[in-house]
Amino acid sequence: MSYHRIADASERYVGVKATVKAISAELAEEAYIAADADVLVTKQVIDIAKRKRTPLTTVSSMRKLGKACGIEVNAAAVAIKKVTMFLLAGACFPLVRTLLLPIREHLEQWSYKMLI
Repeated sequence: MSYHRIADASERYVGVKATVKAISAELAEEAYIAADADVLVTKQVIDIAKRKRTPLTTVSSMRKLGKACGIEVNAAAVAIKKVTMFLLAGACFPLVRTLLLPIREHLEQWSYKMLI
């Protein structure tokens, strides 16, 4: 069910304003709106999700949506944050040293043996 996905998400944007901002900035992987929320409230989320081609799921209850987010109040809209990975030069170097250098050494030994 969708509520489990929301509850299990590491980061999320809760509320209509936060959801609209996240979708506009293309930070949202998926958005959810509650079926029992006022249409005038959720219309912004629906419109921006269509424009940005963000998947949008309708769930049954504002109360359950809020509970899935770990808050004590109802939530009309929620967005799950996209998972992005950035490799910085400093963080990448140990990875290169650990993975690629042994491969290079192995290839050098192999090509040396081929020459003999």
